[in-house]
Amino acid sequence: MEIEYRGKDATGYAYPTDDGVMIHKEAKSAWNFLKTAPLFEKRAKKKMPDTLLIHTRHATQGSPKNNGNNHPIFSKGSGLCFIHNGWLLNEDDVLKNHPELDKDAEVDSETVLKLTDIFLDKGTTVTKAVRKAMAELRGAFACAMISQKYPNTLWLWKRGNPLWTAITEDKSLFIWASTKAALQDALRAVGMDKGVKLAEFPEKYILQIGPNVTRLRKLPAGPSAPAKIFTVPKMGKWEKLGEWGKAWKSDKYWVNEAGSVTSADSKYESWKDYYAADSWD
Repeated sequence: MEIEYRGKDATGYAYPTDDGVMIHKEAKSAWNFLKTAPLFEKRAKKKMPDTLLIHTRHATQGSPKNNGNNHPIFSKGSGLCFIHNGWLLNEDDVLKNHPELDKDAEVDSETVLKLTDIFLDKGTTVTKAVRKAMAELRGAFACAMISQKYPNTLWLWKRGNPLWTAITEDKSLFIWASTKAALQDALRAVGMDKGVKLAEFPEKYILQIGPNVTRLRKLPAGPSAPAKIFTVPKMGKWEKLGEWGKAWKSDKYWVNEAGSVTSADSKYESWKDYYAADSWD
């Protein structure tokens, strides 16, 4: 499966129902997950939900054995459920500034969701809550979210991480994925690779799609990055990381406020090439 190379440590899905949000996730690769997941069992012959989030995880923080670290991530307080591809670089600052932010798991993705909760509790809309949260977050984000309160609405946003969308000519089907290849693979698998428009999602925007509303709003840039020494893992060899390129076995790089690397030995040019990072010094 094209989606599986994005991560094999865990797989999960979520969709809205009349009774709330149905979530199923396990510490399995997508290939093995599909063999047993209730929604995809051939014997079940279930009608597919109108809105569906699917996520495959490459674990960089938090053990997949703790299912709370796997995606989709659900907030009992707000009823929001979301998936996040990317990473958060200023989690310590966020937690310090918001002592009321109570985490249940280890992953930084949960901090993104819980910070959104905080602003939502102050009486704003979901879209505005996301925008306020993103103003305080530094890192890379490609996110999709559904809501228990608004079961027919989807939020999609991107800042610093790849995200592609596809829509049929009659606008009856809207699909998104981290890569163009994943979308094309999915469309071919169901014989829908003709007459579908593919486009890269616009950088620093959030899209809300719901009953009688399709709204696109600009995202704030977020706090700037201070110049720090960046440490990559001691891999022992060059390792291919999908479209992210290669992770250098050991070295330190200076990172400027724009997020660019300055090193005579480095070929990295943007945040996406830091996917294998294990720490900041």
